[in-house]
Amino acid sequence: MDSPNQALRYFLIALGCCLLVTGGVLLLWFGQIVYQIVTEPEEVRIIQFIMEQVSYKDGSFISGSSSGQKFELILSDSAKTFVFFFLGIFVLGVLSGIIKAIVSSGVEIIKGALAMPTLPKGNDHSRSSHLIR
Repeated sequence: MDSPNQALRYFLIALGCCLLVTGGVLLLWFGQIVYQIVTEPEEVRIIQFIMEQVSYKDGSFISGSSSGQKFELILSDSAKTFVFFFLGIFVLGVLSGIIKAIVSSGVEIIKGALAMPTLPKGNDHSRSSHLIR
């Protein structure tokens, strides 16, 4: 029968492998979404949602009122493209950081599990029992 240390090692290796697979699947999904955004942005649901939420009333990008005075921010099409591009790069950075953290934690868990010392088999599993005689 395996010692409790071996069972913990197998569990940690399995957990690390699950994190690696999860990171790989997320990376593939993320790559597919980026490819879709580049090739067919109107087919991506998040882009559809953003475009539905952002409305251009009379050509204004942002409009509202402050202290009873109305204001409008009008941007050219190239400026709107730049703003959306900047927001897309920001989201790209956040998501890639999350994926990187998942993959690196899986690798570190596997490294830690493989570096665990093994206990000798027998009835007494204490480390100091061979020192006391």
